[in-house]
Formats: sequence, structure tokens, C-alpha cells
Amino acid sequence: MSSVVNTNLRAAQDRKKRANDLYSRTQERVGGWKTTPSGMRAGAVQVVSAGGDEKIRVSNKVMLSGTITDEIINDSETSIDVADGTKFAVGETIRIESEHMYIQSISSNTLTVVRETDGTDAAAHGPSGLDIYKINPKTPTRYTELSGEALSFHKDGSTFNYPKQMQFIPASALTFGSAFDFTTNDLVDYDDDQYDVMFILKNMQVFNVADVAADQAVQFSAESKSATGFTPTANIYVGDTLTVTTVTSFEDANAAFGGTTLSTPAYDTAKTANDAYDDSANSVTDSDAVISCSVTFTITYSAVKGTGVLETSGYIRAGTSDASTAFASARYLQTDFTDFRDAGFGDGSNTRTINFDFGGDLGDPARVVLTITNYSQLFGSTATMAAALTSIAYTTSDGVTRSITGANKADAIVIAR
Repeated sequence: MSSVVNTNLRAAQDRKKRANDLYSRTQERVGGWKTTPSGMRAGAVQVVSAGGDEKIRVSNKVMLSGTITDEIINDSETSIDVADGTKFAVGETIRIESEHMYIQSISSNTLTVVRETDGTDAAAHGPSGLDIYKINPKTPTRYTELSGEALSFHKDGSTFNYPKQMQFIPASALTFGSAFDFTTNDLVDYDDDQYDVMFILKNMQVFNVADVAADQAVQFSAESKSATGFTPTANIYVGDTLTVTTVTSFEDANAAFGGTTLSTPAYDTAKTANDAYDDSANSVTDSDAVISCSVTFTITYSAVKGTGVLETSGYIRAGTSDASTAFASARYLQTDFTDFRDAGFGDGSNTRTINFDFGGDLGDPARVVLTITNYSQLFGSTATMAAALTSIAYTTSDGVTRSITGANKADAIVIAR
């Protein structure tokens, strides 16, 4: 006896089954997140529930290219002169101010580009010397990477961000006193120099028997940090106990963007009326010499409108005053920073801390300068930006500092902020 299949009924049952699976029943936005077959997505961030070690993906990242424009650009030209064409490759997408451009070819320091990439509008860009950013697609890697500017976590009333990148460096690859490069050691570069380095001692002599009667302390720091590497530094301080003096009142606590960008400043680049600064004379630090300092500053955004991105860049510079508005050449250090804020979060502030270890005594007075080199209100967002020094912790001594060099002395863990 043959059976007759009601195809219409079977099709209706199949449709009902498909419509009733877990994915179909959760196809809605919850708190800004939209479900996907393998997890959830919100903007550029995707949480993946299965499919390998990569659990959270960020679709792209923005990073400084390391060079600047070398001309004023009108709203239609496709040949862009830059200060260093070796910083780019064909097929990359760059951003100048709020416009994205696709690189078709490179000839020396001239890029041939397609304008208005990624739905951005063509515009004139000037003056010469504007920062150029790279828009790099994110590919799955063996580490988890989160964008702290786009994704936040809350616990017990506090907001925090997970490290967006973490890498381990074995002691065999790390030589104190010598520059370390991420790429040549099979590690990945960072978006910028905003990362911290934690050292784990393996085999290091930290006591100087020649100074057995004196107080001794070991100091570790990552100097000359950039997106591509840093110099691990270790010193033994010999002398009186280190003294930390925290200053919260400055000659000028407030910094403002002066309207022009600033390339990497040399030690003889003078501070300006737009800069925040502090000169810590011996009277402030109990007549002892400054050997290191920790600078904390805050960037505040108010009257925020729109849903774009607010971006503030600048430098913290530290060293010895040359008795004018500039620095002496000895032991001058600087660290650049770029601060991003999603305008959709509304008014608020971001606080950063940058550490300097001078490897010896600064003269009198020790100077710290906060300089804002660029302020961009991108993708239709607007806001008033203000920057200010919050505190400076000066570490002082009246002893001497001896450097420790060599390999196989310490492992390191590098954590992006």
C-alpha cells in the first residue's frame, strides 16, 4: 500500500521548526547587542561562543602610521605627499582627519589613493604636518583583544576594561639595557605606546656588595616605548632610602590645544602658554635630586554632542629645565599619548598615568610639561576638551644609580591599556 505525503503540510512543519530554533527566537537587540548564529555582535565587537581559541573579535583597529602629511591636500587630489612613504603598503586604508583613503600605489613619498573610502566624505586637509592613521582589519589571533574605548564592563558599581592585548616575553629574548623589538621576536606590534610591562625576575644580581653598608633598591622600567618595542631598564640605587613626594599644585595645571599640530618634540622644544607644567625645585623635594616621577593627568570632555569619536593627542615630557622654557639635553624623556572617547557616552573624563625613570639624578629644577598636539572631533561629534595635570609623584634620592645590563635576567609580560 503506497503512502501519500502532504508536501504542503511537510513544508509548513519545516518552516515552523526553523522558526522555533534558538537562534531564530533570539533575533533581537538586547542592550545594544544583536545575536548571531555563533554569539553576539555590537558594532565592531563580536563575542564568539565556539570555533577555536578566539572568543572575542574586534573588526578593525586604528593606529598612528608613524609619519605625517607633507602638503596641504584639496578635496579631489589623489596623489598625497607624506613625510615617509616607507610607513605604508599598497592595499592599506589610511585616515587623515575624518576621511578614509585606500592606497592604490606608492612612489617614494607619494601615495596614490582612492578618496571617500568607507563611506567618508572627501574634504580639504591642512595645514601640512597632519597625523596619518592606519585603518587595519583585525584578524583572529592567539590572544584576546578588546577595544577599551568601545566596550566596558561593570562590577559592584565600578567600570573597568580588560586588557586589550597581552604578550609574554621569555628571559632568553630580553636583554636589559638593549632595545627589544616585537616583530623580530615573533610578537605583534601594539596600536601605540600605551602599554605596561611587568618584569618577573629569574637571575639578577640586585645587591652591590661594594656598598654593603648603604641602603639599596632595585628599579625596573620599560623605556623608549613605542608601538614596535621598548628598552628594558634595570638600575640599583645606592644611598639613602628613596623618598616619594606627591605634588598636586603646579605652576600651571591646565593645558589647551593651541590649534597647530606638533611633531616629535626635541629636548630644546620650548613649552608654550598652552602647556601645563611643573618645575620641582629642591625646596619641593627636600633638597634631594629627582631620579624618577609618575605623572597623572586628566582629559575632560564636556558639552558632548553626536555619536562620533573624540580624539586628543599629545606628549608628556620630563627632564631638567635649561633655565628657560626648554629642557637640558641630559636625561630628557618623552612619551606621546592618544586618548579616544566615544561621544555616545556623553560628558566625562579619562585619566592616564605615565612613568619616567631617568637612570640618574636630574638637575634643579626637574620639569614636567603636558602638551596637547591635536584635538579632533570626528564623524559629526562635537565637544569642549580640557586637559590638566592631576598629580606628579617625584621619587628622590641623594645617592647614586648603577645600571644592570645583560640577558636571561627576567621574563616580561606586556599588557596594553
